[in-house]
Amino acid sequence: MTKEQLSIQTLPGYSPDIGRQIWCLEDVRGTLISRICDLTQDELDADDDGLHSIGTLLYHIAAVEAGWLYGEVLCRDWDSEIEALFPDESWDNGKLQPFKGESVEQHIQRLQKVRDTLCFHFKQMNEIDWRTSRELEEYDVTPEWVIHHLIEHEARHSGQIFQKKRVRRENQ
Repeated sequence: MTKEQLSIQTLPGYSPDIGRQIWCLEDVRGTLISRICDLTQDELDADDDGLHSIGTLLYHIAAVEAGWLYGEVLCRDWDSEIEALFPDESWDNGKLQPFKGESVEQHIQRLQKVRDTLCFHFKQMNEIDWRTSRELEEYDVTPEWVIHHLIEHEARHSGQIFQKKRVRRENQ
């Protein structure tokens, strides 16, 4: 019997510190994808009890990742290819906006395209840039902190998604 090895790895192609944090980001994503692949359209779109639908949360996860990449790390407008993935606003007046009608495959493709773009830009980064603050109007932020935030953000919403899936299936 082979014992499971639980450790953080450094992804190839990145500076060591960056590669370890991107590995953590990818680990959270792997868990999310593995648990949503079997969702039905009804499960994706259901907004029972006034809670956000799973589809809304998946759309939001991708939009937030793109937003932090372009707004806080790259400090520029979104590439047109990424912007096209988001036909609707994720937030309006401080509220998460409903997003329904897309298949799980479409959500996964959006999540993957945004992640591929993020990974491309972080592979170009060195350790100095990783820890160099971007001076924005409201705060200063490093790319290192952005990745920390994205790990936490996705993990929290993944928990909501897993709970919603479990409860819906128990009540069927």
